[in-house]
Amino acid sequence: MPTADHCSECGSPTLVEISPGQLQCHYCSAVFRAPRLEGASVRIAKGANVIFGKNAHVIIKGGLQIDDGAQVAIEGELTILAPGDPERIRAAREKT
Repeated sequence: MPTADHCSECGSPTLVEISPGQLQCHYCSAVFRAPRLEGASVRIAKGANVIFGKNAHVIIKGGLQIDDGAQVAIEGELTILAPGDPERIRAAREKT
């Protein structure tokens, strides 16, 4: 699986959207499912008891949703990165 910005096969940072939900590496032609960019990427549901310990260094790309009734303790480092605008991402990829 590629990260949102690199091919896992060759490491290229140039992924092109070839159809809705599919990315293709510009260099090695590997095809991947596109990561979902809209909405929360992590959901902590009602009844969950989640602790990010004091040594935690967690990065969440795309947002975090904590449902009512979930217990969450953040003692360490939690970074939430919001996704970029899909149209601007697509335009930037077309330029490279």
